[in-house]
Amino acid sequence: MQSLVGYEEVVVASYYDDCNVDKHNPCGALSSGEEFRPDLPDNAASPVYPNGTILILANPTTNRQVLVRVNNSGPYKKGRLLDVSRAAAEQLGFKKFGTAKLKVTVISGPLS
Repeated sequence: MQSLVGYEEVVVASYYDDCNVDKHNPCGALSSGEEFRPDLPDNAASPVYPNGTILILANPTTNRQVLVRVNNSGPYKKGRLLDVSRAAAEQLGFKKFGTAKLKVTVISGPLS
C-alpha cells in the first residue's frame, strides 16, 4: 500500500451517519473494530483503501478539503468508492446533495 502514497484519483463519494439517523448504517463496530464517529470529520469507509489509510479529500466544487483515515469497509453501492462521516460531508460542503465527486490523494498506507 505504501506504493500508493501520492496516488490521486477522482471518486464518487457519499456519506453515512449515526445508525439512529441513517437506516442503511447498521449499529455496531466498524471493520476496524472502532466505534463510528459521525460527528468527527476524520473518518471514512472504502472498499478499496484498507483500514488505516490516510487520505486528503478535496471537493473541487467548494474548494474545501479534509484529512481522513479509513476505518471501515464499504460503501457497497455500485460506483461508490468512499463513504465519509456526516461531519466530513459537512466540512466538504456536500451533505445536502448526498454525494460528490472528490479528489482523493493517498498520504500514507496502513501501519503494520
